Amino acid sequence: MTRAQELLLRAGWRSDRHVDVERMVAELDVAGYSVSLAAREFLEVFSGLVITDEEGRRALHIDGHQAARHADPDWCEAYAEGIGRAITPVGEYSHMTLVIDETGAFWGGFDAEYGLMGENIVDVIRALLIEPDSRPLDRVVPD
Repeated sequence: MTRAQELLLRAGWRSDRHVDVERMVAELDVAGYSVSLAAREFLEVFSGLVITDEEGRRALHIDGHQAARHADPDWCEAYAEGIGRAITPVGEYSHMTLVIDETGAFWGGFDAEYGLMGENIVDVIRALLIEPDSRPLDRVVPD
């Protein structure tokens, strides 16, 4: 088992976890975000988890309700345009918004800077909580 998987288990994840996301999807829709199948499936399994590093100092919040309220629609639209795929905000890490694209890849964005965080949640946990700065926000929204 990887360290990232251990952090997931410590946060309360289990293989049979299922969250009812109907209200969450409705909130995201009202906020102007399309919710792809990849986003819905991810939220059904992981929403509500707070995944922390081993010291408990840094936390990744996976929460569709919170993401719908806190994500900036203009920045998310710019990220989606740059990525070339629809995205859905699904979480937060400090001041960074975590989004998932329609293929299931995860991107992080903080204002004009954004970048690929990983192809799955284990990659994201590794990049943010185990090996910080291993996946820099290497793209910039054009002026």
